Amino acid sequence: MSSILLGLGMIILTVVMYAGATYVYRRLKWPIVMPVLTTTAIIVLILVITDIPLDTYMLGGQWIQELLGPAVVSLAFPLSKHIHVLKKNILPVIGGTIIGSITGMVTGASVAILLGYPKEMVIAILPNR
Repeated sequence: MSSILLGLGMIILTVVMYAGATYVYRRLKWPIVMPVLTTTAIIVLILVITDIPLDTYMLGGQWIQELLGPAVVSLAFPLSKHIHVLKKNILPVIGGTIIGSITGMVTGASVAILLGYPKEMVIAILPNR
């Protein structure tokens, strides 16, 4: 029972932080206060200050993660209604996907190297064929 309440509490904490960050972002319009970035930073700070383990926080995050699959699938229908827009912008879509993928790989490997991870770990975080 307590894990259910803790999970709900973590979900509520995240939603409240995101709503507040969205409000601030709409007022200031500064890229540095983007809601996802601000919410993540505040949640990490709260977890560190209150000494709450990530596993405890993820009790709520686990439920949200399970809902992401159906949410992504449900986006397919509205996306299919706008297939003509995708076809019209195919080069920017493919280019953005490729550049984003390369940036993610380079950033992940670079951070791992800067943090002193062994070579095997750096290779392991990169995508395989």
